[in-house]
Amino acid sequence: MVIVACGNDSLSDGVVSGTRLRARFVQGGGLRSFQAWHDTARGETCRFDEVGDDTLRCLPPTDWADSFADAACSAPLASHYSGACSGEPAAYVAWWSGDWCTTRRMRVWTRGAVQSPTMVYLAADGMCVARAPDPGYLYYAPGEEVALADFVGATAVRADAPSRIDLVTLEADDGARQPWRTFDGELDAECWTGDGVCAPTDAIWTGDYWADDGCSVPLGIGNACGDQPRYVIDRFRPDECTVIVTLFERGAERTAGDVYQGDATSCALAAPIPEPLFEVGAALPLAPITERLEGDGRLRRYVTVTDDGFRHPSVRVRAWYDDDLGTRCYSANTSDGSTRCVPDGAVVGSEYFANPDCTEPQQVAFQFGPACAAEAQEPPRFARDTIQDRPCESHVVVYQVGPELQAGTVFALRGGVCSPVTCDPAIVRCFRVGNQLPAGRFVALAEVTE
Repeated sequence: MVIVACGNDSLSDGVVSGTRLRARFVQGGGLRSFQAWHDTARGETCRFDEVGDDTLRCLPPTDWADSFADAACSAPLASHYSGACSGEPAAYVAWWSGDWCTTRRMRVWTRGAVQSPTMVYLAADGMCVARAPDPGYLYYAPGEEVALADFVGATAVRADAPSRIDLVTLEADDGARQPWRTFDGELDAECWTGDGVCAPTDAIWTGDYWADDGCSVPLGIGNACGDQPRYVIDRFRPDECTVIVTLFERGAERTAGDVYQGDATSCALAAPIPEPLFEVGAALPLAPITERLEGDGRLRRYVTVTDDGFRHPSVRVRAWYDDDLGTRCYSANTSDGSTRCVPDGAVVGSEYFANPDCTEPQQVAFQFGPACAAEAQEPPRFARDTIQDRPCESHVVVYQVGPELQAGTVFALRGGVCSPVTCDPAIVRCFRVGNQLPAGRFVALAEVTE
């Protein structure tokens, strides 16, 4: 359920702490980025999630009960990877109970005792299937169940903005507020921003199924159960660098007639699938959106804007832009032991050589991308490498990027044989790695709780 309220402060990030939930941010350079909530009553981090029956709760990290301890698939069993750098198991276990299509509801328990099952069971296609436990995982039973009401609840509230695109904000029971999603008032549906549009989430997608023997009239692939969405989205890529998103009304279910699979050059009858297929109806206009930079400091943020007046800090782009370095930057640990906004860039490879005998080591910066992107992209200014400090701990170092390396100048040992590495702009561009930049060159960041 979405409630409509008046007002929309598009200049703020919209995050407000409540009496129980306190907002946690990463901040630096005059900007802040919301990370999670701290539940002061429970003393733990939480994030809002749907728990069934159209309700939202601020839940702590959980391990999912993805298997069962019994042949009836009635006793949930949680699992946690036990290999290197796997971290501690979550303090809670979560499981979806009830029928997935009609009555599903999340249940949460504290983490129980470690189990040593000789067999675990998986629920699949209405059956309970036995298999041997994975030796790389730790299994444990749920402990004491925690009532969902013990976690802070929230309601999704849509701003009554004059623009077609509104912001949906979560208003928590304790007064906390958090931007949640965007909403298309014309389609009366929440929408996700990407590919230059805001596409409704109340939609199914086309795939490799067609209504005609020329594979030119797409069919939407419906849900296996439950209500079917109102719209159909077709995402077409005429080439590797172009995406065309088209929205249709959902048409009638295709219950008779042939269905085809393939493309215009190879179109053949398709085998039946369990999901329903729907014809597409009338095409509908999507709301165009733009992500632009705003701010007058060294770090600037991305803002989602529309031609009719919607403007809010992006809920999709998680990066900032460093004006001094002229590139996006992301939070990362650096060599001085601090957290900084480290520039995006090419990927450094160290196990390469400059000669066909593989006796002259060299670092190489690789820029990956399809041919059309390689022709349009500027050469990278920076390259990043991850340095392992100790088991499970690492930091990022950044280098300047030197001249582009041509084919026949980069080699690698493969199976004991020194072989040339592909440096082809249509696949990957290779660059010489320059000087390492000091960590102090990047804006320092800090985690704070309000």
